Amino acid sequence: MNISGDKKIRNFISIKFLYKLKNTSLKNKLIFYFIVAIILPVFILQTFFYYYVTKQVTKKINNLAQFNLSQTKRIIDATISSYNDLVYQIFTDDEIINLVKKIDYSTNNDEKSEALNELNGKLTILSYSKNDIRSVVIICSNGKIAGYDRTTGSSNITLWSDYDDPRSTTIYKDAIKYNKNIIMPSIQMKMNDKGIINIAKKMYDLNNINSDGIGVVIVSFNENSLLSDETNQYNVNKDGDNKNEYNFIVDDKGNIISFPIEKYIGYNLFDLRNDGSKVNLEDPINRFVDISYILDGKPEIINKIYDDNTGWTIVNVIDRNYLFKDIYELHKIMILFGIIIMVFTILVIIYISGNLTKSIKDIVKAMKAVQNRELTVQLDTNVKDEVSIIAYTFNKMVMEINKLIDEVKYKTNKQKESEIAALEAQINPHFLYNTLDSINWIAIEHEEYEISRMLKSLAQILRYSIYKSNEIVSIREEFEWLRNYVYLQANRFTNCFDYIEDVDENILDFKIHKLILQPFIENSIIHGFEGMHKGGVLKVRGGVFENGFIKIIIEDNGKGISIDKLNIFQNIDVDDDIITTRSFGIKSTLERLKMYYGDKFKFSIDSKVGYGTKITIIIPIIRDEVMT
Repeated sequence: MNISGDKKIRNFISIKFLYKLKNTSLKNKLIFYFIVAIILPVFILQTFFYYYVTKQVTKKINNLAQFNLSQTKRIIDATISSYNDLVYQIFTDDEIINLVKKIDYSTNNDEKSEALNELNGKLTILSYSKNDIRSVVIICSNGKIAGYDRTTGSSNITLWSDYDDPRSTTIYKDAIKYNKNIIMPSIQMKMNDKGIINIAKKMYDLNNINSDGIGVVIVSFNENSLLSDETNQYNVNKDGDNKNEYNFIVDDKGNIISFPIEKYIGYNLFDLRNDGSKVNLEDPINRFVDISYILDGKPEIINKIYDDNTGWTIVNVIDRNYLFKDIYELHKIMILFGIIIMVFTILVIIYISGNLTKSIKDIVKAMKAVQNRELTVQLDTNVKDEVSIIAYTFNKMVMEINKLIDEVKYKTNKQKESEIAALEAQINPHFLYNTLDSINWIAIEHEEYEISRMLKSLAQILRYSIYKSNEIVSIREEFEWLRNYVYLQANRFTNCFDYIEDVDENILDFKIHKLILQPFIENSIIHGFEGMHKGGVLKVRGGVFENGFIKIIIEDNGKGISIDKLNIFQNIDVDDDIITTRSFGIKSTLERLKMYYGDKFKFSIDSKVGYGTKITIIIPIIRDEVMT
């Protein structure tokens, strides 16, 4: 009875809610429907998207980590193989075998000593065949040790010198017992140097394979060669800071034999277990990562791979928070943004819903008026009805139309003015050329030939400068114009300087933009030779700089530029509007060079007060075929 009563109550509440919703205001309906139909699904989708992205990213990270671990495993196997090759090279070397036999069986002490010294020399050379080798030794069957230790720099003091009888070591016994290469980390042998990997192999007398062996060759190398920069993208430094990701290697005994932080090398993972049982390494590895606080206790992603060749497990640990930091921040921003949007939207709906019951006749009427080209019509936006926003937008649209019409009229008038100005600019130069030509003939009639030459040069300069100022011309034409310009400037400055032109004929037919050199020439003449009466030299050189570029050098022996002003010239920013008057022409020219050639052009200026100024311009070659 109670269950049935509760069901009736829930049904009654549902019916009552639906009845109230049906009879509530349009504003409340819009708010409710909007929340149910839009905002709620958006938040559900957002949550689903977050967890889906997190899951997919984790999956891809694990796949990538496994791939990187596979690559690391291959590199480690290749590293071990290279040391195995070195071991093989030693125990198959006839000379080394004969020397070991002399040490083992010779009854002549001098012969033994000589053989030992010679063997030490050979093994010393082999110990430097790889960068990470610690030592290369041979433990002879009689207990003698031959070899070299790179850390001590000695053949007498090696990793094996601490043992009274190195033949008692586990690695020696295993090498004699098993006919294969023995790989044994130093931690398994309780050696003082924990970060060492040893590879041992039994040596035979090749003339008597069935013998018990004449000794064991052992190559020892540093563990950090297994996880070098190429195999381990360490984000852990020696002090354990900046910890985001790290790799380490665990042997089948649970010993850490390679780790980016030295203090953890030799740590036994099974020591973490109370019962000391040796089960699958997964639990001890996870436990070690958790309690070691290498990542400061942050959540981690752990991946590992087993190496059948060595019996080692290679482990990769990644800081999960570091990888997902951006996703976490994005999720927070999305939640905050969603709340703001929801609040804002509800407020807008509350406002709009109060105005949706009024007529839109005024809008329709106003639209028809605009259709009949009555562009002064405006709607009353003071009435707060359902179309108030539409009315405002409509008024704004009409105003924009009027504004656009005014802009079209203005631009049309400006275009006409520009056309007239262009026509005037076309007429004025012709008038100026004709006037100069008339003055020139008058100068000739009066036998003023120098004035005539100056007038002809000026006319040519003006014609060249005014007509299509941005045109591309040949370097030959540019230098012909330049001679006329320098000639006029020389007369202006009472021939206080000489002009020298040294241009490679091979570049004369290349193209260049007009009037690129004039501002630099003008700057040298006006400012460089200012106050000079004679002795000035202006030299312009040009030639091929390198494949695809030409170099033009403008050099004078004038006054030079002070260090302060030189710094301004050397650091002119073509995008900086604050410039000095003297640098305006150069800045404008550099702007043109940047516009024409982009970042391909180079400009430099050197000067010393009292010695002159040297300007170097390097620009790309423009050939005739580029112009076609």
